[in-house]
Amino acid sequence: MAAIARTAKHEAPGRPGSPVEVKQRHGNFTGGAWLAPTTGNYRVNPSPATAEACCEIASSAPEDIEPALDAAHAARASWGRASAAGRDSWRAARSASPRSSRATRSTWRR
Repeated sequence: MAAIARTAKHEAPGRPGSPVEVKQRHGNFTGGAWLAPTTGNYRVNPSPATAEACCEIASSAPEDIEPALDAAHAARASWGRASAAGRDSWRAARSASPRSSRATRSTWRR
């Protein structure tokens, strides 16, 4: 068996020098937009690498569910008409570059 000659050492997410950028605060992604939770409350999200706080995430309430369901229902028809390859391309574009996918995302709102 081959041995690993060296291992890479990276800073944990949320720390300076980390190869992973982490926004300090995340809302709810609903209908193609980031929305603050209706409660205005956020909770600490620990890094899976260190269990230390790396960002804050929305502490959502039942009132946040209706807008999310409305957006899901609005997207259902166009998403259902898309081919499996089309849905896969959309997902790949979202995971590769969340900031550059606005044009891709808007095509699913028809």
